[in-house]
Amino acid sequence: MKKLKVHTYGDQVLREKTKPVTRFDDSLKELAEKMIVTMHKEDGIGLAAPQIGKSVAMFVVDISPIKKEAEPIVFVNPEIIETYGTCSYKEGCLSIPGISAEVFRPEKIRIRYQDLEGKVYEGVAEDMTSLFERCRHQ
Repeated sequence: MKKLKVHTYGDQVLREKTKPVTRFDDSLKELAEKMIVTMHKEDGIGLAAPQIGKSVAMFVVDISPIKKEAEPIVFVNPEIIETYGTCSYKEGCLSIPGISAEVFRPEKIRIRYQDLEGKVYEGVAEDMTSLFERCRHQ
């Protein structure tokens, strides 16, 4: 499968408000697959739909470079319900190639999202790896 174009800093699509996903069909699954392929080919661990030109509320993550047994996970219509504390990580962004910086994020979050079938999940995460382990199983 061919990778999609990753839009970079300055592209208008990165500033647009995303729309909620309302149709959980094969085209959504195909978009998620293309996003995962693109993320892998770009050596990323996360990719949001606006980064590939789609203003929909969805992102994909694969932390297997950090935690070998992890598998990609798709978050549709994600909503951060609560945040706790602050911590920082040195991060890069596929839409800002070649740059990494210290980024401040909540130390712990409660998130609600849907999977590709529309099933709702809610989870609490204390760091990047726990987010994707706990959210997958709750």
